[in-house]
Amino acid sequence: MSDLGKLSYFLGMEFQVSKQGMVLHQRKYVKEILKRFKMEDLNPASSHVEPNVKLEKNGEEDKVDAILFKQIIGSLRYVCNNRPDIGFGVGLVSRYMSEPRVSHMNAARRILRYLKGSINCGILFRQDSEGKEAIVNCFPNADWCGDKEDQ
Repeated sequence: MSDLGKLSYFLGMEFQVSKQGMVLHQRKYVKEILKRFKMEDLNPASSHVEPNVKLEKNGEEDKVDAILFKQIIGSLRYVCNNRPDIGFGVGLVSRYMSEPRVSHMNAARRILRYLKGSINCGILFRQDSEGKEAIVNCFPNADWCGDKEDQ
């Protein structure tokens, strides 16, 4: 085992130190999924969900490739880790994974277009009042409910 220093990129998430603190973003990952789904040349969208959109489970529209749709939704779910602003839209289109239609795919692609336009957004962890570097501690296997053996 070797110490590689401070973490800057891990599982598609990037950590950058700024004047205000530390920023967690997924610019590189978002660029990769835009390229993967051939969306890098499309115009960005100003919102992740089209206003007044009506999505139906068994509409009259043509079906789309379910595997491609599931891949897009899976990628978007991962981006939700540090982009909670798209959580509602991703949850909305996730309901239609069994039989996706054209309108469902258009809604998923709109989220990708929104990400393209807001690619520089992320989560800012501010420095403390003394101006020290922001530190993020992560406990992914934390036992929130308590273990009976520990009591």
